[in-house]
Amino acid sequence: MEWSFGEKVGFDPVKAQSSDFSVSFKSVLPAQPYSFRDEFFRALDKLDQARSGRPVALAFSGGAKSELLGWALSREGIPFKLFF
Repeated sequence: MEWSFGEKVGFDPVKAQSSDFSVSFKSVLPAQPYSFRDEFFRALDKLDQARSGRPVALAFSGGAKSELLGWALSREGIPFKLFF
């Protein structure tokens, strides 16, 4: 990440008097294929390992996110308790 105030790159923002602020992000890692689904189920696996035999507490609002989590926990065989 690089920021500048006017023409002064990396200038201390506390001492800057310019309203001409800009910021740019430069990737330092090469782009890699990403699967949200794979990451989601990898996170569920970590949750399953960390629960130490206890059921997962799921705050169920009836929205799409809590329904998705309930479906996924059930699909993976991870016990959970619903809280409304």
